[in-house]
Amino acid sequence: VTDHAPHTKDEKEAGRTVIWNAPSGTPGVETRLPIVFTMAQAWGLNYTDIARLCSRSVAKIFGLGSRKGSLLVGFDADVVLVDPHAEYALKASELHTKAWETFLFDGMKVRGRVMFTIVRGRVVYQYGVGFTSKPAGSFIPGPMFMGG
Repeated sequence: VTDHAPHTKDEKEAGRTVIWNAPSGTPGVETRLPIVFTMAQAWGLNYTDIARLCSRSVAKIFGLGSRKGSLLVGFDADVVLVDPHAEYALKASELHTKAWETFLFDGMKVRGRVMFTIVRGRVVYQYGVGFTSKPAGSFIPGPMFMGG
């Protein structure tokens, strides 16, 4: 889970004199995985640990553990394939967001590039190509959204 809160530079300016007037958050969806992947490896975690922390555990927390967070038969087949050897610097100017000017990690060296994103068994993103199909997600209410 990431707090993807893409506020523009102008929106953030509201906090120049009183910090509490600025909206919180920063762009995060595109960069979460390489940042987590890089930090997890620095802390000695392996690929299985990363998958558990970023997928299985999150699915359980949000009450989606019966259909998300696993590659078992019957689950939704939501998968991200990563090149674990790719090393590069994050560039705010390359993000797909209105808020690239407020990106906190511009220039950060990371490891692990998302090569493919698969949603319910269908490739929706491929590195070097971009998005390969239109968004087709749906809201799945879980206990956190239902007061439970």
